[in-house]
Amino acid sequence: MSASKETTLKLVAAYMSYSALDASIEITTNKFSGLTINESSSQTAGAENNVNAQRLAFMGEDSGDNSKEIKSWLEKSSVSDIDQIKGLVLEINQNLMDKTFLVSQHATIADFSVFSCVYSHMKTLSDIERATYNYFSRWFDLVQHLVPESTLNSAGLQLIQINLDIKPEVTPVAEKKEKEQKPATEGANKKEKKKEKKQSEKKQPEKKEPAAPLAPSMIDLRVGHIIKVEKHPDADSLYVEQIELGEAEPRTVVSGLVKHMTIEEMLNRKVILVCNLKPAAMRGVKSFAMVLCANINNPDGTSKVEFIEPPADSKPGDIARFEGYEQNEPEALLNPKKKIWEAIQPGFITSENFEAGWTNPADNKFHRLNVNGNPCKSKSIAGGSMK
Repeated sequence: MSASKETTLKLVAAYMSYSALDASIEITTNKFSGLTINESSSQTAGAENNVNAQRLAFMGEDSGDNSKEIKSWLEKSSVSDIDQIKGLVLEINQNLMDKTFLVSQHATIADFSVFSCVYSHMKTLSDIERATYNYFSRWFDLVQHLVPESTLNSAGLQLIQINLDIKPEVTPVAEKKEKEQKPATEGANKKEKKKEKKQSEKKQPEKKEPAAPLAPSMIDLRVGHIIKVEKHPDADSLYVEQIELGEAEPRTVVSGLVKHMTIEEMLNRKVILVCNLKPAAMRGVKSFAMVLCANINNPDGTSKVEFIEPPADSKPGDIARFEGYEQNEPEALLNPKKKIWEAIQPGFITSENFEAGWTNPADNKFHRLNVNGNPCKSKSIAGGSMK
């Protein structure tokens, strides 16, 4: 098995919430055009009834429209020659101009296979070169954050720091490629017209893509089970928790709850986690999610903080959805530059009967937060902010 394929298998196993012992993944062709997980593999706790259909769609083994496209990307990711990889990067950049992932609205096996193929080349690119391949770099950064950093490390990879704010100082790759492909025998008149057109276009104001309307469903909220809590080694106000989410391994979460709860009060509790914030280091410990709490200020200047708790029969990994937005899917990873969380969070509030929800600022309508149709609640906080 090639190193690239072995890396892909480890990333896929982690992303699909299968442990190394439970997963049995087989390559059925030497081009990696088929990949299956044995039906005997144990499923994540709380998985929905359609998990097999979702898994087949992820692998490109169903009869859907995306199957051929997934297999095509798998074949393309089998290249190893550097010139072929550079061509693949260019193709990815052009393909992702209006898409988040290579094939569908969600990650598929194609994204992880191609990621493994181009990883070494990405490490060699400068910040300016990465900015030139802006769509490719945005996709690469998203994929590397879809699995815990420990999974990347176990696959022999390191998290690559990518600055997405840098603007390219060179001709965008797509335009450069188009110019190189045009015949060198074009007449002088045509070149002059092209020059005039380019100068005219420079004077036009830059068109910005309209921002997607903000909705609470953009936030990935899931049920977690706190299995370990300890004090942060370098911060007196912080706890470091290990929280089971039904994934390959627990997530490390850092929370500023020392002043509000004891370790005993936190341990073995079911909570709601915000799962698609960009991982952030807090005093040297990286946090991969955020525990959702209700809080309210007391008249004496102190504050009261309580967990937002899921229904008693919920399981780790169950998805929390807002009423009226059940059909919407969350963002894979919130871009901190777009301030999506900061814009939506002020509407997160508890009702008079302690139910968690989101109030739409447009019509002041309250949308209750449910897991499997049942409400999430705080223990005793009404009209509290959730963050």
